[in-house]
Amino acid sequence: MKIMARTKYTVEKVLYFANQKSTLHVGPNEEKIDSDLHRTVQALVEKGDIHLCGTDDSGEYFKTTKSGEIHLLKLQIAWRKAHQKDVADHQAALTLLTA
Repeated sequence: MKIMARTKYTVEKVLYFANQKSTLHVGPNEEKIDSDLHRTVQALVEKGDIHLCGTDDSGEYFKTTKSGEIHLLKLQIAWRKAHQKDVADHQAALTLLTA
């Protein structure tokens, strides 16, 4: 029986790191151990929210697409609303992206 560990990398976290200037790095062991990071990255690539933007001997690098940026902003807005935080900046960025 395989015991599943708590998910460390949520969709929002993966999109957040992929949206940074430094991009999201995924090491080669992530696929070997079938980690939640590997599964989340693969799902987001299939959906078109992130894309492979580079590789080196330490792994692969991923960056958000426009649809990934929109998805991230929607997740951030939902979280901020649920925690009574201001959403004006995020909403403005979303409006610019969807215009």
